[in-house]
Amino acid sequence: MRSVLCSALFCLLLAPGLSVQAQATLSYAKKVSIQTDSKAGDFVDSFMNGTATEAHVPGALVAVVENGKIVYLAAYGEADVEQGRPVDPQKTLFRIGSVSKNFVILGILKLWQDGRLSLDDTVEKYLPELSAKFEHPVTIQQLATHTGGFDERLVGLAAAPEETLPDLSTIALDQYPGQIAPPGSYYNYSNYGYLVLAAILEKASGSDFLSYEKSLMSEMGLSGSSFQLSDLESAQLARSYVFGPDGGRVLMPTMRLRYYPVGSVYATATDMGRYLEELCNGLGRAGLQRQTYSRLIKTAYRPDPEVPGSALGFYERDLRGLRMLEHGGDWEGFSTLVSFSPETRSGIFISTNGTSDPLLREKFMQSYADFLGLSKEAEPSSAKPAHSLDQYTGHFRYARYEHNGPLKMGGLPLQVDVSVDGDGLLATFPAEQSKPIHLIPVGGDRFHALDPSVTVVFQFDGDSVRGISGTYLVPFYLERISAFEGMGVVIPLAAFSVLSFLSCLFLPVARRIAYKIRGREEELLNLPEDERKTFRLLIATAWAHVLFLIGTQLHMGILQQHIIEGIPRSMEALLYLPYGLLALTVVLALRIPRMFNSFGWGTPLKVYYSIVVIAGVVFFQLLWYWNIVAPVRG
Repeated sequence: MRSVLCSALFCLLLAPGLSVQAQATLSYAKKVSIQTDSKAGDFVDSFMNGTATEAHVPGALVAVVENGKIVYLAAYGEADVEQGRPVDPQKTLFRIGSVSKNFVILGILKLWQDGRLSLDDTVEKYLPELSAKFEHPVTIQQLATHTGGFDERLVGLAAAPEETLPDLSTIALDQYPGQIAPPGSYYNYSNYGYLVLAAILEKASGSDFLSYEKSLMSEMGLSGSSFQLSDLESAQLARSYVFGPDGGRVLMPTMRLRYYPVGSVYATATDMGRYLEELCNGLGRAGLQRQTYSRLIKTAYRPDPEVPGSALGFYERDLRGLRMLEHGGDWEGFSTLVSFSPETRSGIFISTNGTSDPLLREKFMQSYADFLGLSKEAEPSSAKPAHSLDQYTGHFRYARYEHNGPLKMGGLPLQVDVSVDGDGLLATFPAEQSKPIHLIPVGGDRFHALDPSVTVVFQFDGDSVRGISGTYLVPFYLERISAFEGMGVVIPLAAFSVLSFLSCLFLPVARRIAYKIRGREEELLNLPEDERKTFRLLIATAWAHVLFLIGTQLHMGILQQHIIEGIPRSMEALLYLPYGLLALTVVLALRIPRMFNSFGWGTPLKVYYSIVVIAGVVFFQLLWYWNIVAPVRG
């Protein structure tokens, strides 16, 4: 398991659009549009001057709402590092990624409010051809809460700039990834689920998605934002950056989404401030009635009553006792978070165009909690678990990866191993993405970690664990895997296979040297033809495997963006080669009895030959398990 996973604040009212210079101590140039709370402005300045600076953030948009009013709206840093173009809160457009999904769910709720659909309707009612492919029926609410049970799919997520896209229902039909779980069984974030939701919006409204959403955003006063780049001024688009291994910034190209409803919106700080204000005040300008807004913010799914879950289109956060609803978005180098409290009518928005710290948004939320004066809650006391500790142990993997696609390998490093640790459990990460986490039992099948603070719940099928649900940064689900699927087995097997093939390339030279040292060069030249052919076949098989590895690596490196758009024909053709590799291995295997009984080879060479055959079989099994063979889905 491949994949996961902030906000903002305020100062003194100046007319919208009036610029205020940053304090001399601030690391970033700053432009403020609204400032009515100096403490809020000081808070954001402090965060930008400290944590954001350490994370090498080029630029940021921020907005803070208190008691239903924007109290701070500002921009920091640069929208274009190369040109030194500053970020402007009213003009600069940042891509807000998956926060775009918020507008999909608002459209769905307006249709629900008008009686044009029910949240309990199944996909079959609107998209019968697509629903016929489903292993299990899915409701609109399950789509809205990411509990439809769909597999992750990366291939086909993006689209080439020149590609003419069909209607959303056709895209959803063509891109169906399959289901890996019964709907409602666990939360697994799904771009595909929201693509289907957008297709249903089109069917139920009788309007194309982009027109519908343009009207909805106009109602809310978000005139500077759009799902379509063609609606926007290119000169106002911010550029985004990621950080390479050497710590240097790498400019990210703009990538078009085939699943455009789920992450294509560009927005200004002004528009996102208005949107955040609307979220805190009931979304009246969006046309939502009180009961509709109540339905939006109501908890719609939780894996356990004591674990945060999901409302419609937002996931829940327990911020030191304060319930927040939020949604993050990441695309290209942009990273965005909208988080608000319906109870206090307060919230924050932050969007950055690059960071070297994947936990920047989480650090921002914790700083926001400090700003609000929220005290850290006492950690729950230990309680006897419902099962013996041994029953909770095993190997698990974050479920959001391509189970059925050619990029399944992305799930490999997303593994978590759980073992008994005294009176609790220890979660370790074989890929070393995090330090081990100590889990203490807090009652039932729930366990709590102190650092980071997170509660998880183990889900059972009979007496055995089938997965783990919890919330840290975002809701997650860890599926149980066998030891043979984990890194502890896969990596050694892959290393065994590759090293066997590589070492075999040097076998002819090593063999000639060995014969020369023993003075048997003449014997080597007069070997029977069958033995010579078999030896050459052995070397050819090793070369074929090595060249396949080199070819796939080159393709993956050169064609990264094209693979997200769809598997290139050259790559698909390459992925048919493993069948040829297997055929060579089988031919070698069929010669093993004759080799041992008739060949004059020494025992070391016969054993080595057998090892290479085993390596070939293992290699194909690994390729098959990780879907690196054709035909390629999509």
